[in-house]
Amino acid sequence: MSSLHQRYKGFEIEAQAKLVGPGGFSVPSNERRYVPIAVLRGVSVGDTDDPGERNEAVASEGVVIHIRLSNCLDTDPYRAIQVAVAHAHRVIDAMAGTDFDIALMAPIPIPLPRVLH
Repeated sequence: MSSLHQRYKGFEIEAQAKLVGPGGFSVPSNERRYVPIAVLRGVSVGDTDDPGERNEAVASEGVVIHIRLSNCLDTDPYRAIQVAVAHAHRVIDAMAGTDFDIALMAPIPIPLPRVLH
């Protein structure tokens, strides 16, 4: 299985091309199929003694997303990895729009409960 690690917008992307079905020397390379897989993990930024240095470590808890693109089988493992990375970027970009930002919220009046007599 081929893999690639990449950092993107606070996430570590591990993209893989996993062989589906039979493989080995008996199967011609043009008949092999690879499925793109991406694993997204949130990256936490830790404090260090040097203010100019950032200590980034993969968070053991937090956001972990596993993406398996079963409908995107490919004969080229490197192209499958590129598809996995591109899809992971789209997922991360879509998540950024759903972040809860209190500064952008407008005050919403909450109606008080009414008691009917």
